[in-house]
Amino acid sequence: MSMRDLETAFSNMRANAHLMDFMGPRPEDLVSAAETAIGFAFPATFRRFALELGADNFGATEIYGVTTDNFVSATVPNGVWRTLQDRAKGYIPPSFFEVYDTGIGSVYCLDLARRDAQGECPVFEIYLGDTLDAQPSEPVAEDFGSLLLYLVQRELEFHSEEDLEKDMD
Repeated sequence: MSMRDLETAFSNMRANAHLMDFMGPRPEDLVSAAETAIGFAFPATFRRFALELGADNFGATEIYGVTTDNFVSATVPNGVWRTLQDRAKGYIPPSFFEVYDTGIGSVYCLDLARRDAQGECPVFEIYLGDTLDAQPSEPVAEDFGSLLLYLVQRELEFHSEEDLEKDMD
């Protein structure tokens, strides 16, 4: 389902292009450098996202990805920089890669060390500042494609509600 979910998310995003504010395609060598920097290959869904969109926003939803090769002193939405920072602080395990900040003290991370039969990785919610052994043990999404689809659908629901409120005024 992962690539199908990613395709559906991309389709929903393109149908609502006015909400898209992404960096745009990233070169293969940059994505490969990002993988080298974090010590793991990306799963196919996230790799495709990084190659085609890079990182940034769909509406108010900021999705981390690959922005530049400056992995030392960048800012979000550079997921490589953010991941390396939080790994160094001991906030996330060494195999985790941050893709989304919930805004309530937690982040969604791909566990790049766990792969399903298609090579996809589950997504876990990590509460920054909690000890690693106190973190949830169940994934919040089975892979990046399903997470992205969920985030896109949630953003579209928000905008539908916003449109309804405008119509009622």
